[in-house]
Amino acid sequence: MTLRQQEKNSSDRNSIIRQDGNDLLLEVKIQPRASKNEVCGLIGDNVKIRITAAPVDGKANAHLVDFLAQRLKIAKSRIQIERGHQGKRKCIRIKELGDKRAETLTALGITPTPVSLDR
Repeated sequence: MTLRQQEKNSSDRNSIIRQDGNDLLLEVKIQPRASKNEVCGLIGDNVKIRITAAPVDGKANAHLVDFLAQRLKIAKSRIQIERGHQGKRKCIRIKELGDKRAETLTALGITPTPVSLDR
């Protein structure tokens, strides 16, 4: 992998999760009606998450919040869908995590890569 590819992958990881005050904003793409709940990895600037719930009457959104709370080992009340309530692409606010972007990605099964400043 070239340095440019490594920098692009690192910037992708930085754009999927951002800090907003003491909260983190996570960009996700949801695949409802999956055979199992899982984090599949990165798709562009989103974390792809498969969930078993159907996108009916907010069940998929509630299931997503439950799944993320379990993976991150935090209370469901600290996770809220910021935008994308009726779409597959969502922005998730994770409240009061401070600057724990790397730890959050690791808990979701995504390996954060450090940015190399040497050229």
